[in-house]
Amino acid sequence: ILFDREIPRDAFAATGVRVEAFAAPARTAIRVLRFDNFVVARVATRELSTVWDRVRLTARRRFMFLLLEHGTLRVRDDVFSAADGGVLVVVSPGVGRVPLEAVSECSGVIFSFDAREVPDSDIGSRVSVRFKDSPVFGSVYVALRELVESVSPDQQESAEAMRVLLRSFAGSLLHASSAKADESNSDLYREYSRLVDLRFGSATFGVLAALKELGVSRRVLERAAASHGTTAAATIRRRRAAHAIHLLETKPHMSLIAVSKESGFGSLTALRAATAVFYNTTPARARGPVSH
Repeated sequence: ILFDREIPRDAFAATGVRVEAFAAPARTAIRVLRFDNFVVARVATRELSTVWDRVRLTARRRFMFLLLEHGTLRVRDDVFSAADGGVLVVVSPGVGRVPLEAVSECSGVIFSFDAREVPDSDIGSRVSVRFKDSPVFGSVYVALRELVESVSPDQQESAEAMRVLLRSFAGSLLHASSAKADESNSDLYREYSRLVDLRFGSATFGVLAALKELGVSRRVLERAAASHGTTAAATIRRRRAAHAIHLLETKPHMSLIAVSKESGFGSLTALRAATAVFYNTTPARARGPVSH
């Protein structure tokens, strides 16, 4: 498919993707290979803004791997550049619209498939990674690119073999991206925890300030925190509560207002709520014995 002037809003309706805007004159070339639950598309385009609405149940079950060889891509609120030799962007199954925007001229491969095709896969957290992070990503990209360019529609006799091949590609990408997700989430949460240790004492410090310092989106940080069984906000509150308990135990003469302020809480109410949630106690019960 070649669009060299305009792109109709419903040009990709069969895939559930809606066109919102494009740089005029349009210049988008797409070659698609479809086998039941698998779709492989080789794409080269100028600036283009689309939305994957995921209205149908079948769409909500699908993974989308965007293997970007050239250009800059925005997925939701995150921006990815292939400047360092290619990047893999992962959209896991779920509900809700997913904005997909080619911020600059882009080329790459889109690989989408039903999660049920890889029944042992974990559809939880995945991370977007550089091709250079693993030989799997670059190798699968080259194979998919060549596959979609070489297979013709009349080669139906090889359809089942093709499904087996695509299923193996899907499994490899899922496994490799999952391993990288665990590693990336741990690194980010460790960095976030160090930042919290340094800044929790300031009442003005919060998740939004941390996002600016870390240079990540709220969704990415929350995903890292969730991999450790918590949230970004709870991490800060727990650290403040721990410091408050320490002060109450070691400096029993210190007033609650002073404890609250030095621990970074904005009020006594916030202090009491945090000690109740994380330590099942009150500041009064946590206070150590007062020496006379």
